[in-house]
Amino acid sequence: MNILKKLGALAGASALAATGIVAVATTTASAQPVTAAFDQAYYTIGGTATLTVGGCAAGGVLEIAVPGEEEVRVINVVEPAEPTVIEITLPENTFGEMDAAASCTEPVEGGQPTVTTAEAQAYILNQTISANPSVFEAGEEISVTAGEFLAGETATMKVTPRGGGEVVYTQEMGTVAEDRGSVTAPVTFPADIECGLYDVTVSTVTNAATATLNICGQDDDDETPSPTPTPEPTVTPTADPTVAPTVTPTADPTVAPTQPTRPGLPKTGN
Repeated sequence: MNILKKLGALAGASALAATGIVAVATTTASAQPVTAAFDQAYYTIGGTATLTVGGCAAGGVLEIAVPGEEEVRVINVVEPAEPTVIEITLPENTFGEMDAAASCTEPVEGGQPTVTTAEAQAYILNQTISANPSVFEAGEEISVTAGEFLAGETATMKVTPRGGGEVVYTQEMGTVAEDRGSVTAPVTFPADIECGLYDVTVSTVTNAATATLNICGQDDDDETPSPTPTPEPTVTPTADPTVAPTVTPTADPTVAPTQPTRPGLPKTGN
């Protein structure tokens, strides 16, 4: 059996960063510092993040570089100046550092516009499981590593049949030592577990990583076993020939012997 990374969750993963910001100018009075913050320090792949931007006074122009968006958002601030709240759906194939940026341009009467900027940072936790060795016998002890989790969390492994079903195996994996950390534990999958594909999930309260457990070498891309080939027919020789001879011998010859043409010698006895 072996453990494989679940397809899709990690493919083409990269950091999620904001695009650049270009300030613009208009005309009014005083300047206030702009602020930007995410609602959490850590997120999970495919989750939702909330970015709040505030501090730009009425009459100012607010520019926000949102992670994952190619275009910078431009907002003309009007009275009353309310914070701008942006919901961000995180991609399924992205993990690592996530950055956002904001810029507020406020005009100054008789002078140059005042520009203030702010940045916000957060982190998208990765989801990985690996086994050492990656191919092993049922009932053999192996080492399993899973991550990423937060410090102090307890990780638990559960094994369920692919497509759903009751848990066939579970065990504690230990406590995570540091933020963005992983856990490693010895694991022995039951020797009597049935052949097939299983989902191995290691989870904490904040994140979960899932991989495929392949038992008996079943193909992960084709869960339907190949049909058994039909044996070719064989020919068994018979003890007796199937065709009877066409000529049956008779007891007496069909042609009587002829006498020699030359005179023979007189019979002389024994």
